[in-house]
Amino acid sequence: MREDEDKFMNPLNELLRREELIEQASLDALGLLDEFEAAHYARSFHAAPASVQEEIRRLQAAVATDAALLADEEPPADLRSKVMGSVREAMDEEARELKPIATIGAKSVRAAVRAETASELIERERLSLTVRRAERVVSVWRAVSVGLAASLVAAVVWAMALDTNVQMVERLLQNEVAAKDLESNKDVAPTLRSVILAQGRFVYSLPGVDPKAGVGGQLFHLPEDGGKFYILCFGLPTNGEYRVRLMSSSGSYDLGSFVTGSGVTGCWLASAALDGASVLRIEVVDRNGVPVMKSSML
Repeated sequence: MREDEDKFMNPLNELLRREELIEQASLDALGLLDEFEAAHYARSFHAAPASVQEEIRRLQAAVATDAALLADEEPPADLRSKVMGSVREAMDEEARELKPIATIGAKSVRAAVRAETASELIERERLSLTVRRAERVVSVWRAVSVGLAASLVAAVVWAMALDTNVQMVERLLQNEVAAKDLESNKDVAPTLRSVILAQGRFVYSLPGVDPKAGVGGQLFHLPEDGGKFYILCFGLPTNGEYRVRLMSSSGSYDLGSFVTGSGVTGCWLASAALDGASVLRIEVVDRNGVPVMKSSML
C-alpha cells in the first residue's frame, strides 16, 4: 500500500513515453535537466526499445554537433591539468599512505574530498559552457528579430509611398476628366477661359459643407472689370436655385442667385466694389437658406 502511494505522489517513478523522451532529448544533451530529471530520463531511456534509443542518440548527436550552439570560448587551458593533478594526487596518497585499519578511513575521507573538489571543478566548467551556449542562442534570435523588424519597417514605408503615388495618379486623371467636361460645355468654357486669364482676379474656393456629397466650386472676383463676380460649381442637383452671400470686413453683400444646369454650372453674379476690404466668408445657400458650400481663400 505504501509503494502505491509513493508511485502516485512521485510522477518520476513512471517511465517516460517515446514522445516525452524525444521532447527532452535536446535538454538532456545540453545538460539542462536537474539531477532528478536526468536520472529519471536515464532510467526511461534504458527501458525504451532499441529503435527508440537509436532515434534519441541520433537526435542528441545532431544537437551536440550543432555549430550554432557551440560556444566561441574554450575551457581554460589549465583545467585539464588541475583535474588530472587532483585525481593523481588522491590516487598516489591513497596508495602511499596505506596504514593500519585505524588510519585508512581518515585517508580515504581526504582522498574522497579531493575527488569531490575535482568533480566540482568539472561541473562548474560544464555549467559555464552551457550558459555561454544559451547566450549565443539568445544573441542569434535577437539578431533575427532585429532583421525582421527592419524588413517590416521597410515594407510599411514602401506601401505608404506606393499609396501616395496611386493617389497622385488618381488626382491627375480626375483633373483631366474635369478639364474635358469643361471644354465640352459650350456655355461655360468660353467665359471661364476669359475669367481665368483676367488680370488682378481673386479666386475663392467653395468646398461642400457635406464632404460626402461631392459638391464644390470656385468664386472669381474681377476688381479691374467693375468688381464682377463669376461662380463655377459642380455636383449640385439640376435646376436647383441657389443664392450667393459674401461677408467682408466692410459689410455683407448679396451677389444674387443662379440656377444649376447638368454637370458643371457657371454664370455671372452681381458686381461689388470691396475697396480693399478683406473677405471673411462666402456662402452658397439653397432656397431654404441652408448653406451647401462655404468659402476659403486660395
